[in-house]
Amino acid sequence: MKWRKLNRILHRDLGYFFTGMILIYAISGLAINHLRDWNPSYHVEVRNVKFDLPEEYHLITEDIIKKEFK
Repeated sequence: MKWRKLNRILHRDLGYFFTGMILIYAISGLAINHLRDWNPSYHVEVRNVKFDLPEEYHLITEDIIKKEFK
């Protein structure tokens, strides 16, 4: 078999292989990035909460926040 013919066949086959790999990688990347959009059990709950906090920021503790959200 001549070198040019072998080179052409090898180039074609590698091109098909890597094109397929790129498409698979692109589709899986989209699937991973949009998992929340495609998950039917994903639920978003939005609540407006109003409560009084201390005036000074350093006085706000985790216990105060937990107590207000219960």
